Amino acid sequence: MFSQENKKEYDYIKNYYQFVYEANYNYEIGNDTLAYNLLKKAESNCPLLNQENIYEVNILARLSMKLNKEKETFNYIELLLKKFGYSFFYFDNDSIYNGLKNKSRWKKLKRNSKKIFEKYKSTVNVELRNEIKLIVAKDQEIRHRENINWEEVDSIDRIHEERIKVIIKEFGYPDDDLIGSYTIGATNELNPNIGTLIMHFKDVNYWKPIFLDLIRKGKALANIYGNLVDSIQRNGSYFIYGIYNNVQPNKIMDFDRIDERRIAVGLSTWDLQQKMYEIVKKKYNF
Repeated sequence: MFSQENKKEYDYIKNYYQFVYEANYNYEIGNDTLAYNLLKKAESNCPLLNQENIYEVNILARLSMKLNKEKETFNYIELLLKKFGYSFFYFDNDSIYNGLKNKSRWKKLKRNSKKIFEKYKSTVNVELRNEIKLIVAKDQEIRHRENINWEEVDSIDRIHEERIKVIIKEFGYPDDDLIGSYTIGATNELNPNIGTLIMHFKDVNYWKPIFLDLIRKGKALANIYGNLVDSIQRNGSYFIYGIYNNVQPNKIMDFDRIDERRIAVGLSTWDLQQKMYEIVKKKYNF
């Protein structure tokens, strides 16, 4: 497990994301063995991420349990606790793990879980986390007023964009390693994810090489490049990456080559995006 950790460079675009996207789809439709094998392939290529809206390490923990791989299940639970800030309460209240709850390793993890969580929290840049939460909150607040002042919105967007430039130069992309996952705060705490904020950036040519490099290295959300570019295209005629589920192929530039473009920037194929959207709609009844 995690045999690739000693490598210096990883290409997540080439060797990771597509395996995880396919695994996530197969997991959702009940193809457990195929989903597991695809995730293990991704893991053999690059250190595991735990991407928002996929949570592949969590999927691996559950699949390992379903496939009677006890040691692996514990390994993934421990990884989620130590690296991704999960609370032991999450696992203790999931019936899928009932078969482990009398095991000595389970009891040890439960006994040490508070220390593990506090150690994880000690690595989080709390000051930066709080600043980003305020930025994200302001970004949304100005867009949900009864009377929106678009000149003010534009001005604040530019201030936020310049601040994020400084943050990324100084600290790197504000991911879970830097500012912690949403799970470390109160249940009603605003998610400090800057993904939506990025869709309001204007300096596309500045960000494109930076985002592509971060995505390739697995250091940022894999959808930020496509989201940035297509969000700018909202006022134009055609989209480039087809990130919006309500956009038809005739509104996408050179649609025959869309998968080539999407895969090159870390996105799933168009067809897989549509399939996952239908699954999510059915799952959450919207």
